[in-house]
Amino acid sequence: MNKTQSISGTRHLPVFIACLLLTACNAGNGTSEVLQAEELLIGFSTAPAETRQTRNDGLTADNLSAIGVYAYYTGSRNMQKTDTPNFMCNQKVTRTEGSSTWTYSPLKYWPNNPADKLSFFAYGPYNTGSFSVSGSAQSGPPVIEYTPSRSESAQTDLLAAVPLMNQTSASDNSLVKFRFHHTLTRIAIYVKSDDNTTGKQITAFSIRGMKNGILTCHIPEDSKDKGFGWSYPAPAETETFTATATRFDIPDNTAAPKELLATFYLLPYGTESVFNLTYTYQAYNSDNTDITQTIVLSNQTLPSTEMWTEGASISYTLGISRKKVTVTAGSLPTWNTGSTETVSETVVIN
Repeated sequence: MNKTQSISGTRHLPVFIACLLLTACNAGNGTSEVLQAEELLIGFSTAPAETRQTRNDGLTADNLSAIGVYAYYTGSRNMQKTDTPNFMCNQKVTRTEGSSTWTYSPLKYWPNNPADKLSFFAYGPYNTGSFSVSGSAQSGPPVIEYTPSRSESAQTDLLAAVPLMNQTSASDNSLVKFRFHHTLTRIAIYVKSDDNTTGKQITAFSIRGMKNGILTCHIPEDSKDKGFGWSYPAPAETETFTATATRFDIPDNTAAPKELLATFYLLPYGTESVFNLTYTYQAYNSDNTDITQTIVLSNQTLPSTEMWTEGASISYTLGISRKKVTVTAGSLPTWNTGSTETVSETVVIN
C-alpha cells in the first residue's frame, strides 16, 4: 500500500481550504488506519475552475503541480461537524506537467465495506508555508488562514473545491472528481490616455485591501452551496499592495487602446479600499525649456467596491490627463479574456 503508483487524473485547477492550527498534518500523516480493499485504488479526477486565470504567472489547468487533499472516514454514517480528517490530512498530490497523471504516496484504497463512506476536501496550490492549514486535530471541515502577498508579482489565485460528501466506492467509478472555484477577487488595473499629452508615465501605483482572512469550508446544505466562505479578524486590518511596474508609459493619445498596468488577487472585501497613484508628464517653462511635472494622488476612493466578491473579476480603468484622472469600474462574467465587460461606475479626480 506504500508503493508509488499513478492515479487517474485529468487537467484541472485545484483548491480548498484549511485553518491556522499549531498542529498541522503533513501529507498522509496523522490519519487512522481503515480496512481498505487494495483492488479499489482511490484516484482523483479534477475539472478546472468555472473560469480560468489569464495572467502568465497564475494558476491554470496546465501549470498547477501540487494540491492538498483532506478525507474523512465515517463508516456507514454521513460526515458530521465533529469529525476529524482521519483518512487523509493535507495529503500532497502532485504531477510533473499539465498532461501527466496525478500521483501521491502512501496510496489509499476504498474501504472493504461498500457501504462505508469517505468525504473529501482539497485546496491548491499545495501549502509550502505561505499560509496556515488545519491539522489532524481540527474538528469539522478544513480551514485556511490566507494573507495575500504585498507584492503584485508574488500574488496567486486561491481555489477551493466543492466538498464531495459521503462518497462510496461506487461513486463515479471510484474516482474522486473535484470541481473548483476561485475564492479571491481578481482586480485588473488598466491605463488609458484622456488627452493628447505625450510623455506621460506612471511611476508608482498601489491599492489597499484586507490584510488577511480565514476561508472556512462547511458541509454544503444543497447543490448550489459551494461549501466555503470568508471571515475576517476583528478589528479588521488593511494592507497596501504594490504594483510591480514603476515606469509604465501611458498611451500618448485618446485613440490608443487601454493597457494593463497590474493584476491583483485580493481578499473579497472591498470596503474602504483606496488607491495611490504617482505619474509624471512633460511640460515647458516660459522660456520653452522642458520640465517634468509630478502628480501624486493618495488615498483615492475606488468605485463599486461592493463588487469585490468571491470569484469576481473586476477592472479599473484609469483615464489619465494633465488636469484630472477618471476611474471607471467594470466587471467580467468570467475570468476569460474574451468576456464582455460591464461598466458600473466612473469617478473623476481633479
